[in-house]
Amino acid sequence: MDEQIRRMNQNPKCLSAAEEKYSQKEDKYEEEIKILPDKLKEAEIHAEFAERSVAKLEKTEHLCTQRMLDQTLVT
Repeated sequence: MDEQIRRMNQNPKCLSAAEEKYSQKEDKYEEEIKILPDKLKEAEIHAEFAERSVAKLEKTEHLCTQRMLDQTLVT
């Protein structure tokens, strides 16, 4: 009987500790959720910049190749 009473007294303490632990996790996840839209926007900006850079490099490469072909045909 004493053992059961002791366990019953420990149970609320365990539940309280677990509640605090999961409350902290929930707070952490809520903060992460607030940050994610900004991270997404930043990633989209980087992706757009990368796409423009690739397009510019492809255009430059195409022009260089065209000039080399033109010079080859002239000589």
